[in-house]
Amino acid sequence: MNLAKWLYRGGRPNWVAKIINRCWAAVHALGVAPNYLITLEVPGRRTGRRTRLPLVMIVIDGERYLVSMLGGEVGWVRNVKAAGGNVTIRHGRREKVHLEDVAMDQRATVLKAYLMRAPSARPHFSVDKDASLSEFERVAAQFPVFRVIPVTVSRVSGRSVSATRTERNRTLPGDEIIRNPIRSITDAITIGRGPHDVWPWLVQMGAGRAGWYSYDFIDNGGRLSADRILPEFQSIAIGTLFPAVPGATDAFVVEACEVGRSIVLSWTPKLNGMPNTTWAFVLEELEPGYTRLIERGRVRSPYRPYGLPEWLANRLAPVANAVMVRKHLHGIAQRAEARASCPPNRLLQLEKNCYVKSPKTSI
Repeated sequence: MNLAKWLYRGGRPNWVAKIINRCWAAVHALGVAPNYLITLEVPGRRTGRRTRLPLVMIVIDGERYLVSMLGGEVGWVRNVKAAGGNVTIRHGRREKVHLEDVAMDQRATVLKAYLMRAPSARPHFSVDKDASLSEFERVAAQFPVFRVIPVTVSRVSGRSVSATRTERNRTLPGDEIIRNPIRSITDAITIGRGPHDVWPWLVQMGAGRAGWYSYDFIDNGGRLSADRILPEFQSIAIGTLFPAVPGATDAFVVEACEVGRSIVLSWTPKLNGMPNTTWAFVLEELEPGYTRLIERGRVRSPYRPYGLPEWLANRLAPVANAVMVRKHLHGIAQRAEARASCPPNRLLQLEKNCYVKSPKTSI
């Protein structure tokens, strides 16, 4: 039996192949091998842990491609699909990319180039590397091909999350639930995507769901917040639970919702049966392709989270908000803009306009 076939007998790597793959993945990641030898990093679809695999990258007319020599049921292909195509490739540096499935009628040229470049893959193909394109077209359905699309890095780390005076003073959904709060904090961020592209990231929030896109070791049990849209969490209704932390059953609950525009979450402690915390999320389109996300948290007495005295909780709230919400808003913007092509200068100008237009009224 051919060694390459033995290593992957049954379409799966045996223990020897796994050891070899780990070693080559480490070498490829360092960037010391030729630049077409890369390491793919993708979360495991069951464990969520990052898996690494050495692969051969093909470049045709400036486009990069990855091929599965073992077909569509191999583990890394299923993991890529479970991750929505969002992966990392390494060759001396990390690069976040999106893998897009190539249609079967467009695979032949890539498959032929792949066999020319990857001798170890040839035993797994029923066609020779020198076969005609028509023969590769015949087997194209058996071998998934992915186009490697660079992900636009969203530079949000320095973006302001401060709400304007107008935004702080205006009425937002949920204000009617707590009319006389002992504290109200409003934050906002400009995002280079339309409201319909930001909305899916909001409706899937919550510990044990997509996470809060903030410091996961604090509010998501150490599990990384999702970096893709999760279809199973795209439907919400009054009463849907967005757990504040893993295992929470009372915070936060959807109190009101206007699809595509706003969500109001509430926390109702067992003390008096009335919500004493609300958290509103409002999406407003600045112009096509650009959104202002406004968030407001309001609390009323008695406010004693985790048993803290109200006077202490009231003083700690702004500090906790400044740390967690900043990271949270940046996390939403980063994810929503991941594949956007919004001009940075236009984004900054729109953000600046929000403050220029804001009247200088007292708070």
